[in-house]
Amino acid sequence: MLEPWGSKKHLPLGEGSSRDNFCCQYTGIKLQPSKRTVDHIIPKARGGKSTWENCVTSSFEINSIKSNRTPEEAGLKLLNKPCVPQDPLGLEFSSLLEINNEWIDYFPGVERNITID
Repeated sequence: MLEPWGSKKHLPLGEGSSRDNFCCQYTGIKLQPSKRTVDHIIPKARGGKSTWENCVTSSFEINSIKSNRTPEEAGLKLLNKPCVPQDPLGLEFSSLLEINNEWIDYFPGVERNITID
């Protein structure tokens, strides 16, 4: 039996960056793949889980500064509260590098977030 999307508790590898528009959730800076990582708000070393609500996109530099501390302990502030995305297909569509233009009709209101550098 398939579970509804919103009931998905664990963060699929790589999905958090799409949800966060590939931006560090502490600085707002858009990051290239080689510059970003997943930060656990409550660190794994302190019992934090790999869930949508506990994981955000972060730069390696910020994640290193934060270390095994909470954002508050590290003097950092999250720009957005992490949550489970409500539209998984829209999330995937918004981050595709190449699309068939005929698909656009199936994703009304979904903004494409890709820029080619």
